[in-house]
Amino acid sequence: MDISASGMRVRFSGAAPLSKGTTATVAVTNEGQSVRVTARVVWIRRGGLLRANEMGLQWVNVRPGIAAALVQLGRFGFVSTQDASGFQDAAPEPPQAQASPPVTARIEVEDLYAILGVEATATYEDLRRAFHAGAQQLHPDRNPSPEAAVRFAEISKAWKVLRDADLRDRYDKLMARCSSRPAA
Repeated sequence: MDISASGMRVRFSGAAPLSKGTTATVAVTNEGQSVRVTARVVWIRRGGLLRANEMGLQWVNVRPGIAAALVQLGRFGFVSTQDASGFQDAAPEPPQAQASPPVTARIEVEDLYAILGVEATATYEDLRRAFHAGAQQLHPDRNPSPEAAVRFAEISKAWKVLRDADLRDRYDKLMARCSSRPAA
Protein backbone atom coordinates (compact mmCIF):
# COMPACT_ATOMS: atom_id res chain seq x y z
CA MET A 1 0.00 0.00 0.00
CA ASP A 2 2.75 2.44 0.89
CA ILE A 3 6.47 2.40 1.46
CA SER A 4 8.91 4.70 3.25
CA ALA A 5 12.55 4.77 4.33
CA SER A 6 11.58 3.05 7.60
CA GLY A 7 9.11 0.39 6.43
CA MET A 8 5.95 -0.39 4.51
CA ARG A 9 2.28 -1.18 4.92
CA VAL A 10 1.01 -4.30 3.16
CA ARG A 11 -2.54 -5.37 2.41
CA PHE A 12 -3.27 -9.11 2.41
CA SER A 13 -6.22 -11.46 2.20
CA GLY A 14 -6.94 -14.46 4.39
CA ALA A 15 -4.87 -15.28 7.45
CA ALA A 16 -1.83 -13.14 8.23
CA PRO A 17 1.23 -14.64 6.50
CA LEU A 18 3.42 -13.72 9.49
CA SER A 19 2.80 -12.98 13.15
CA LYS A 20 3.67 -9.80 15.02
CA GLY A 21 7.35 -9.61 15.98
CA THR A 22 8.62 -12.07 13.36
CA THR A 23 11.22 -11.10 10.78
CA ALA A 24 11.40 -12.10 7.14
CA THR A 25 13.28 -11.23 3.98
CA VAL A 26 11.14 -9.02 1.77
CA ALA A 27 11.78 -8.43 -1.93
CA VAL A 28 10.24 -5.19 -3.22
CA THR A 29 10.20 -5.50 -7.00
CA ASN A 30 8.98 -4.04 -10.24
CA GLU A 31 9.30 -5.76 -13.61
CA GLY A 32 13.06 -5.29 -13.83
CA GLN A 33 14.49 -4.26 -10.46
CA SER A 34 14.41 -5.77 -7.00
CA VAL A 35 15.48 -4.54 -3.57
CA ARG A 36 15.77 -7.17 -0.80
CA VAL A 37 15.63 -6.21 2.85
CA THR A 38 14.89 -7.75 6.21
CA ALA A 39 11.69 -6.53 7.85
CA ARG A 40 9.95 -7.07 11.20
CA VAL A 41 6.18 -7.23 11.56
CA VAL A 42 5.24 -4.43 13.99
CA TRP A 43 1.46 -4.53 13.71
CA ILE A 44 -1.40 -6.46 12.13
CA ARG A 45 -4.92 -5.13 11.62
CA ARG A 46 -7.74 -7.47 10.74
CA GLY A 47 -10.25 -5.88 8.41
CA GLY A 48 -13.98 -5.96 8.78
CA LEU A 49 -16.65 -5.93 6.11
CA LEU A 50 -15.38 -2.77 4.43
CA ARG A 51 -11.70 -2.82 5.45
CA ALA A 52 -8.93 -5.09 4.21
CA ASN A 53 -6.38 -6.87 6.38
CA GLU A 54 -3.16 -4.86 6.76
CA MET A 55 0.30 -5.41 8.20
CA GLY A 56 3.02 -2.91 9.12
CA LEU A 57 6.61 -3.92 8.39
CA GLN A 58 9.66 -2.08 9.74
CA TRP A 59 13.01 -2.40 7.95
CA VAL A 60 15.77 -3.98 10.03
CA ASN A 61 19.35 -2.62 9.68
CA VAL A 62 18.81 -0.94 6.30
CA ARG A 63 21.58 1.30 4.99
CA PRO A 64 20.52 4.82 3.92
CA GLY A 65 21.16 4.15 0.22
CA ILE A 66 18.95 1.07 0.27
CA ALA A 67 16.23 3.01 2.12
CA ALA A 68 16.39 5.69 -0.60
CA ALA A 69 16.12 2.98 -3.28
CA LEU A 70 13.04 1.53 -1.57
CA VAL A 71 11.39 4.96 -1.49
CA GLN A 72 12.20 5.50 -5.19
CA LEU A 73 10.86 2.08 -6.12
CA GLY A 74 7.63 2.66 -4.20
CA ARG A 75 7.17 6.23 -5.40
CA PHE A 76 8.20 6.01 -9.05
CA GLY A 77 8.24 2.30 -9.86
CA PHE A 78 11.97 2.22 -10.58
CA VAL A 79 15.33 2.89 -8.94
CA SER A 80 17.67 5.43 -10.46
CA THR A 81 21.40 5.27 -9.79
CA GLN A 82 23.51 8.37 -10.23
CA ASP A 83 26.94 6.76 -10.00
CA ALA A 84 28.62 3.53 -9.00
CA SER A 85 28.93 4.57 -5.35
CA GLY A 86 25.29 3.84 -4.54
CA PHE A 87 21.77 5.11 -4.88
CA GLN A 88 21.12 8.82 -5.12
CA ASP A 89 19.21 10.48 -2.32
CA ALA A 90 17.19 12.83 -4.53
CA ALA A 91 14.06 11.45 -6.16
CA PRO A 92 14.41 10.71 -9.89
CA GLU A 93 12.11 12.05 -12.54
CA PRO A 94 9.79 9.33 -13.84
CA PRO A 95 9.97 8.56 -17.56
CA GLN A 96 7.72 10.82 -19.63
CA ALA A 97 6.59 8.37 -22.30
CA GLN A 98 5.60 5.37 -20.20
CA ALA A 99 3.75 4.65 -17.02
CA SER A 100 5.62 3.23 -14.03
CA PRO A 101 5.61 -0.58 -13.84
CA PRO A 102 3.64 -2.04 -10.94
CA VAL A 103 5.57 -2.57 -7.71
CA THR A 104 4.99 -5.70 -5.66
CA ALA A 105 6.33 -7.02 -2.38
CA ARG A 106 7.08 -10.67 -1.76
CA ILE A 107 7.91 -12.36 1.52
CA GLU A 108 10.53 -15.05 1.22
CA VAL A 109 9.98 -17.91 3.63
CA GLU A 110 12.75 -20.32 4.54
CA ASP A 111 12.20 -23.97 3.69
CA LEU A 112 12.34 -25.48 7.17
CA TYR A 113 12.08 -29.01 5.78
CA ALA A 114 15.19 -28.49 3.64
CA ILE A 115 17.05 -27.10 6.65
CA LEU A 116 16.41 -30.39 8.45
CA GLY A 117 17.03 -32.40 5.27
CA VAL A 118 13.60 -34.05 5.13
CA GLU A 119 10.61 -34.01 2.79
CA ALA A 120 7.50 -31.93 3.57
CA THR A 121 5.64 -35.21 4.06
CA ALA A 122 8.00 -36.31 6.86
CA THR A 123 6.44 -37.75 10.00
CA TYR A 124 7.06 -36.34 13.45
CA GLU A 125 9.50 -39.20 14.08
CA ASP A 126 11.41 -38.41 10.85
CA LEU A 127 11.66 -34.76 11.92
CA ARG A 128 12.85 -35.73 15.40
CA ARG A 129 15.53 -38.08 14.03
CA ALA A 130 16.78 -35.45 11.56
CA PHE A 131 16.97 -32.79 14.26
CA HIS A 132 18.79 -35.04 16.74
CA ALA A 133 21.29 -36.20 14.11
CA GLY A 134 22.04 -32.60 13.15
CA ALA A 135 22.18 -31.45 16.76
CA GLN A 136 24.74 -34.11 17.63
CA GLN A 137 27.02 -32.89 14.83
CA LEU A 138 26.45 -29.15 15.15
CA HIS A 139 25.95 -28.43 18.87
CA PRO A 140 28.44 -25.80 20.08
CA ASP A 141 29.65 -28.15 22.84
CA ARG A 142 30.71 -30.68 20.19
CA ASN A 143 31.62 -28.49 17.23
CA PRO A 144 33.39 -25.16 17.95
CA SER A 145 33.28 -23.76 14.39
CA PRO A 146 31.23 -20.57 13.83
CA GLU A 147 29.46 -22.17 10.83
CA ALA A 148 28.29 -25.03 13.05
CA ALA A 149 26.78 -22.58 15.54
CA VAL A 150 24.85 -20.85 12.75
CA ARG A 151 23.60 -24.17 11.33
CA PHE A 152 22.66 -25.37 14.84
CA ALA A 153 20.54 -22.23 15.31
CA GLU A 154 18.85 -22.88 11.94
CA ILE A 155 17.97 -26.51 12.67
CA SER A 156 16.79 -25.55 16.17
CA LYS A 157 14.43 -22.96 14.70
CA ALA A 158 13.14 -25.46 12.13
CA TRP A 159 12.59 -28.09 14.83
CA LYS A 160 10.80 -25.60 17.08
CA VAL A 161 8.24 -24.85 14.35
CA LEU A 162 7.85 -28.31 12.80
CA ARG A 163 7.55 -30.29 16.04
CA ASP A 164 4.43 -28.34 17.10
CA ALA A 165 1.40 -29.58 15.12
CA ASP A 166 -0.35 -26.18 15.10
CA LEU A 167 2.78 -24.25 14.08
CA ARG A 168 3.58 -26.83 11.41
CA ASP A 169 0.08 -26.55 10.00
CA ARG A 170 0.32 -22.74 9.88
CA TYR A 171 3.79 -22.99 8.27
CA ASP A 172 2.54 -25.47 5.64
CA LYS A 173 -0.39 -23.17 4.77
CA LEU A 174 1.98 -20.19 4.52
CA MET A 175 4.29 -22.14 2.21
CA ALA A 176 1.34 -23.16 0.04
CA ARG A 177 0.19 -19.53 -0.26
CA CYS A 178 3.69 -18.21 -0.94
CA SER A 179 4.36 -20.74 -3.68
CA SER A 180 1.05 -20.13 -5.44
CA ARG A 181 0.98 -16.31 -5.58
CA PRO A 182 3.06 -13.35 -4.37
CA ALA A 183 1.92 -11.39 -1.29
CA ALA A 184 0.27 -8.04 -1.95
